[in-house]
Amino acid sequence: MTKAIELIAAERQRQIEVEGFEVARDVDYYKHGELAVAGACYAIAAVNKIPDLKTLSVHLHEPNHGNDISYVDAWPWNKEWDKREKHDKLKCLVIAAALIAAQIDRELSN
Repeated sequence: MTKAIELIAAERQRQIEVEGFEVARDVDYYKHGELAVAGACYAIAAVNKIPDLKTLSVHLHEPNHGNDISYVDAWPWNKEWDKREKHDKLKCLVIAAALIAAQIDRELSN
């Protein structure tokens, strides 16, 4: 197992044991992909923490028009749950992957 997988597994375990976010709860509460969206938001936060990219914002490409559209934050929950600014780049990536793993667990449980 790589160090990355170990970090992601430990974060997912922390989410379950410390935060109480078990798969059964995720199935009941997060029916609209919120876990994956939050994971994507954490991944974008990590990219925005790369020093060389400080002035580069993430853009979405509009198909067939060639226009860039500025990124709109899609954070799915109340602001008090948003801890992206608190964490460094690596921790944001680990949390992103753990949230996506939680979404996968939720999908497999349905």
